Amino acid sequence: MGDGIYAVYTTIENIQYKGMMSIGFRPTINGKQRVVEVNVFEFDKEIYGEKIQVFVKKYLRPEVKFNGLEELKMQLHLDKVESLKYL
Repeated sequence: MGDGIYAVYTTIENIQYKGMMSIGFRPTINGKQRVVEVNVFEFDKEIYGEKIQVFVKKYLRPEVKFNGLEELKMQLHLDKVESLKYL
């Protein structure tokens, strides 16, 4: 998989959720390591360190460096709206 933002389904404890995934270096916060982050919609349990399954449905856009966290937050909202079109 290449760096960027994806619409995904995730399975956690045998329940499927909609979400979006980011693969990349997090350039807006000057990240140094490539990371994979999954934002699971309508989910609020603490699952750091747990195994989940991720099924990629659609590539949405490349990774971008924004001019600050507020701009990033606005784009994340747009990414969620776009993700839900495909899920």
